[in-house]
Amino acid sequence: MSGSRRVFSIPSGAPFLPTLAEALLEGRLIPTFRFDGEPLALADATIYVPTRRAARALRGAFVDMLGRRSAILPTVRPLGEFDEDEAAFDAEAAPAID
Repeated sequence: MSGSRRVFSIPSGAPFLPTLAEALLEGRLIPTFRFDGEPLALADATIYVPTRRAARALRGAFVDMLGRRSAILPTVRPLGEFDEDEAAFDAEAAPAID
């Protein structure tokens, strides 16, 4: 396998989401990317987190770190997201009526 391998780890005592946001902004997470104040720079990124709560918290961490600077935040998607509208039309998911 060619190419360099990079592993980014967060110490167990560090706050995970703020540390992740800080690493992305400072260029430690993706070597070719560093937030330089360009408002659209983060818009192309997509970050997957386990829950909606984590997604809200990560967005909040970005807002806190950016302060008064304006920017389009990265797309933050929860992996456990459940689309209730789609499930309403799923025949197998609908409860049986006796």
